[in-house]
Amino acid sequence: MSGRDKGIDMQIQGKFHTFKEFGAGRVLGEFECLSGIPEYSITILTITKCIFWVIPSAMYLRWMKRDGDALFLRTQKLLICSHY
Repeated sequence: MSGRDKGIDMQIQGKFHTFKEFGAGRVLGEFECLSGIPEYSITILTITKCIFWVIPSAMYLRWMKRDGDALFLRTQKLLICSHY
């Protein structure tokens, strides 16, 4: 991903609650994919012009299974980001 965006929660009253802002290089849905969560949905609102790459979860998991270094680095990044 390039650019800046944010994850929002649309409440029943029509109000938006921003729960996380994301920057360039962030992989969205990675935690859910690695956790085996088959379906997950959030609303992403762009803050700046963004470019997103869409990678099917099966392809992402194949990559992680084949590349231990990538898996280690992505897991490390997830742990760091979870302390926001």
